[in-house]
Amino acid sequence: MIGKRRSWSLTSSVLVSERVALVLGIVTVGVLVALFGRYGYDDPYITFRYARNLLEGNGFVYNVGQRTLSTTAPLYGLLLAVMGLAWPDLPSLASSLSALALVLAAALLVLQARAHNEMPVGLAGGLFLSIAPLAVTTFGSESCLYVASVLALSLIHISEPTRLLSISYAVFCLKKKTTYTYFNSPDTVPDILFSTL
Repeated sequence: MIGKRRSWSLTSSVLVSERVALVLGIVTVGVLVALFGRYGYDDPYITFRYARNLLEGNGFVYNVGQRTLSTTAPLYGLLLAVMGLAWPDLPSLASSLSALALVLAAALLVLQARAHNEMPVGLAGGLFLSIAPLAVTTFGSESCLYVASVLALSLIHISEPTRLLSISYAVFCLKKKTTYTYFNSPDTVPDILFSTL
């Protein structure tokens, strides 16, 4: 039958394949951490220093006594500082977070494909994303976590499209660090979007 798509439902074979996917995801995280756990380029080390200074009680600064914000990822630095209380080796913590986020992003691609009855496409996309060389070269930074966050927001939009405007506004306010009081209708969205450019 041309034009008919196979419907994916929660049968026992799908549940088994989801368990297999979970095990493969855990193994992939382990392999990524083993291979790239100590890999890092220079930019994340700026954020690591901010997190380390915060952990040591010196504040969220690069150099003690100089209040300058030079990290490109302050929220990620704060996350590393909080998690650094339990895992003080920040470079390996950040690489592990990157590996976990990359596998989570791959799983989110599969879930999006399942929502559109396109499981083979999702499985291929998830596989390629989880082993993408360009993604692996960003280990230690916030990039993989950012990709997973964007895919999670996209999946939320697929499941509840009416939340997109609220989510977009929240992300916009985080980016601009302000709120707009005139945001009361969808007609103001173009004004807000153009003001970010």
